Amino acid sequence: VRYDNALWWTPDGFQPGTRIVAAGRFVADPGRPATRAVDLGGAWITPPFAEAHNHNLEDAAYARAVSDAYLAAGILYVKNPNSRARATPGGRALVNRPDTVDAVFSMGGITAPGGHPIRLYGMLSGYYGAARPGESFEGDAFNLVTSAGQIDGVVAALQAQGADFLKIYLLGSEHHDARADDAAFYGLKGLDPTLAPAIVAAAHARGLRVSAHIETAEDFRVAVAAGVDEINHLPGYAWE
Repeated sequence: VRYDNALWWTPDGFQPGTRIVAAGRFVADPGRPATRAVDLGGAWITPPFAEAHNHNLEDAAYARAVSDAYLAAGILYVKNPNSRARATPGGRALVNRPDTVDAVFSMGGITAPGGHPIRLYGMLSGYYGAARPGESFEGDAFNLVTSAGQIDGVVAALQAQGADFLKIYLLGSEHHDARADDAAFYGLKGLDPTLAPAIVAAAHARGLRVSAHIETAEDFRVAVAAGVDEINHLPGYAWE
């Protein structure tokens, strides 16, 4: 198939021309005969867009509608870096098909007691049914790690739930020791930063990439030193 009459995105700007598909990519027409020609009517052709961070595809009740909205906007790929493990299979069943977006899910992220996103899920609990403490979502919307001995079990459990990658939460790593037991920072703290390298190593050993929620420059340094694959929320979610 040959695609005619379009403006094609390039690093140097949009260029008029004709393209064919070869090895899964649009390439300049080499002049060989085409079995069919498609007139694109002067359309502006861009690479597919991707949504790098959203939590809106885990629920089967609206996953298809969200997917349709993404496709209409030219977004073909979606990354969900924290989803409820119990709800995700329903949403996942409606994506990753020829007529929907492709999506990956981390299941519940790894945090510390009283850390983000525990408070947030308590606030959202009415949406999921009856109001209840955020702590009741452990093992579903988040997972707790407070010692090195817990890491392998948590990572294995997330992989068993079907996690495509892992999410860790780093919030104010430079203040971790001072704020770990401070109720004033409920929902505004994260992992013990000294555990991050071991979590990343355990994930990588299982073939799982790691995304890190950060708030501060120190969180960024901790995440990079730990070997994470991606930074989320730069410059922060509730930064000071």
